[in-house]
Amino acid sequence: MRKNDFSARASENHSVYDEYRAGGSQRRARRGKKKRGINYSLIFIIFITFALVVVYMVQVLYSYANKPIIPTTSVQYGSVDAPVIYSGVIVRDEKVYTSPAAGAAMFLYNDLERIKPGATVCVIQEPDVAAQLAQNIAEIEKDILAMQERRQEISIFSEDAERINTQMMDAIAQYSVYYINHELHGIYSLKDILERNMALRNQMLLSENRGSLTDMISKKSSFQNELDKHIAAVNIAGGGILSRLVDGLESELTFENMDSLPPERTRMTVDYSALALRDEVSADTPIFKIVESNEWRLAFYVPLDQTHGWAEGDARAIYIQKDGLFETLLMTVEKIEARGDQNFVLLKSTRGMLDYVNMRGVKLKIADSEMKGPKIPNGAIVESTILSVPLAFVREGGDSGSAGLYVTRRNGDTPEAPATDENVSVRRQSSNDEYMYVFQDVNGLNLGDVILCDGQEFRVEEAQNIKGVFVVNNGYAMFRKIVLNENIPESLGYSILPPELNKDIKVYDEIVADARNIVDGQKLIGGRE
Repeated sequence: MRKNDFSARASENHSVYDEYRAGGSQRRARRGKKKRGINYSLIFIIFITFALVVVYMVQVLYSYANKPIIPTTSVQYGSVDAPVIYSGVIVRDEKVYTSPAAGAAMFLYNDLERIKPGATVCVIQEPDVAAQLAQNIAEIEKDILAMQERRQEISIFSEDAERINTQMMDAIAQYSVYYINHELHGIYSLKDILERNMALRNQMLLSENRGSLTDMISKKSSFQNELDKHIAAVNIAGGGILSRLVDGLESELTFENMDSLPPERTRMTVDYSALALRDEVSADTPIFKIVESNEWRLAFYVPLDQTHGWAEGDARAIYIQKDGLFETLLMTVEKIEARGDQNFVLLKSTRGMLDYVNMRGVKLKIADSEMKGPKIPNGAIVESTILSVPLAFVREGGDSGSAGLYVTRRNGDTPEAPATDENVSVRRQSSNDEYMYVFQDVNGLNLGDVILCDGQEFRVEEAQNIKGVFVVNNGYAMFRKIVLNENIPESLGYSILPPELNKDIKVYDEIVADARNIVDGQKLIGGRE
């Protein structure tokens, strides 16, 4: 019986344990369901917060996107021809010839041709009569030469003519090297040889007065005698280069008086394009000139410091402008003399005379004018007004290196004017041991303001205008003073800064390209305000 009781109690215990386990599972199930419940309040708060953040970011991006773009550019290293140009005048050994009579001038030589002494350069003839007689003579000479060609084998001058022709062919072969090398003196020599031989040959052929030529020679002589009555020859005394452009300064600018030229006479300009080559001339009027020497001079004035180290006898490279370009020419310093704040310089040369024979006033450079340095667009250059303030009147930040300084000022021009309690913020441009130089600002310090400090007052009266650019390497527009080269024309659109005078500007600095509306210290991020 005891055994049965024990079994019954054990069964009961198992039942109670099973009920307990079942109840525990139900309780855990209920607790689990409660933890997995959705908290809608928290989700709503998160959503609202996220929406506000998105709206704020959209507003920020929209505001940023609609801010004006401030263009910037990187400073590059560049070069430009920035010439210091002076004016000079050419002096030559030249002689002017006038017309002995009125009429038509017929030149026997080309302009800039070298002519021997005693030659007839041109003849002045009565237009109508002389022209007709000259035409008749030319036609007869043409017929005589044609007839001589046909009867050359029986001409008494056939052997002489053949010899002269051989001499001309030999001269052409001998002087051809001068033509290939463009050596003018050899080409002129060949020209003289050919002209002399051709004239001699034609003269022989035209002078043969026999047989069928008798009538032609007689008629030619008759026309020639009549022509001589209507022409006047112009012969030259000394040889040289012919120039038909006479500017009227030949008698004033001579080797005899070139040492005494005043500055204004070295800066004259002559428009040779306005000098006409006249075929119809009046009596006693200039018709041409002969440049009798290859040696010529160039006279000009320059500041004293521009010819440092120059001495008489030195060879100097000079750059002379011709047809818009500067050509290099080596010349010798014949004279250099201080006259007031300038040097009078006289250079001489035996080269290039032909190149400048029809030039008088010239533009020149005495040194190579290429300039190298930081290249700045003109739009980046601005002018700022800088005010001087004694350091003793700066209340705060005077020696701190900060760009923000504070001073007190008085509104008014009289000592009785009330002083304001407001502090005026200024931007420092630079400073030294005595003064601080700050930017003038319509909302800050201005010219004429009175500054007070410890019972003393100082009126801002000194101002200077300086040029500079805004460097934005760190995201802020910082004004940097620059020194320009005044010889660079604005029409180029940019300037090359002298490196030795612009230590604050470096290659690859980022600067504002259009600085018209920029102020010092302005914040610029990504090219926007």
